[in-house]
Amino acid sequence: MAFVLAPYEQRQYFDGDGNPLAAGFVYTYLTGTVTPATTYSDAAGTPNANPVELDSDGRCVIYLASSLTYKFILKNAAGVQVGPTMDPISIVPSDTAVTIGSYGGVLGVPAFTVDQQGRLTAA
Repeated sequence: MAFVLAPYEQRQYFDGDGNPLAAGFVYTYLTGTVTPATTYSDAAGTPNANPVELDSDGRCVIYLASSLTYKFILKNAAGVQVGPTMDPISIVPSDTAVTIGSYGGVLGVPAFTVDQQGRLTAA
């Protein structure tokens, strides 16, 4: 199975007041379901725990399987959801860029493209 960086090496999440979501969690599911989906801590395919625990700065590393489409739910340390459900999230690799599936948009319509230098552009 191929693993693709999703979409940054290290993500950072924030609470509703704009503060880092220290000790929060990212729950990952198959898109449109409550079936847990595995994410990875590196490109070699080392599985993350589900949920993925955020550090004291609200950061975590998440790689996705390129063959799956995910749903993310972000919760604070008390288990309360923060922000909207992020569904669908997917990575479609190509030779020159990685397409990130829409966030709160239409299934299958890419929202952004990240080139090999990490530049983000609207698709």
